[in-house]
Amino acid sequence: MKILSHLLPILILGCFSCSDHDDSPLQKSEFRLAVLNEDMERVNVIEEGKNFYIGLELINNSSDTISFSYGDSNRLITQFINREDFLLIYRTDATGLIPIGKPYNPEVDLNFVASNVPPIKIPPFERSVFVLGFNWFSNTENKPLEVGNYYSSFKDKVVVDNVEMNINTAIEFEVK
Repeated sequence: MKILSHLLPILILGCFSCSDHDDSPLQKSEFRLAVLNEDMERVNVIEEGKNFYIGLELINNSSDTISFSYGDSNRLITQFINREDFLLIYRTDATGLIPIGKPYNPEVDLNFVASNVPPIKIPPFERSVFVLGFNWFSNTENKPLEVGNYYSSFKDKVVVDNVEMNINTAIEFEVK
């Protein structure tokens, strides 16, 4: 009986710490910054003067297919768009990080298609899909990046299908 009285608080505490979403494939997924070339291929080197995309990809590290809806994308962009560090690209040199710009103008309202877009399906086991991003020349103030090394990073928390996910990602890339 004494053992039961010691175990009962542990069992009760264990029940309250359980979540409906502990088994969600989203718990085993992550957001990562990605740079894509004009052919939408992930790259770390871009040709000088060429357009490119920068954004977030969702990596599915679970054994199940996950869905990412249009509504999820819309919520994320609404949350991130005015953040100072979201998709901000820096040039790296001996003096440190020099801010270059973003692939969108944060002062201009972005318009999204208000249609019923089907969800993106991401297959299991480290498969990824580019879910949110822009091409560099979307911002008409941007000039082609010069030869050099570049960096971007982003941190935030998001909720997708009632699952809280931390975002802590950085990327380095080069223009040749």
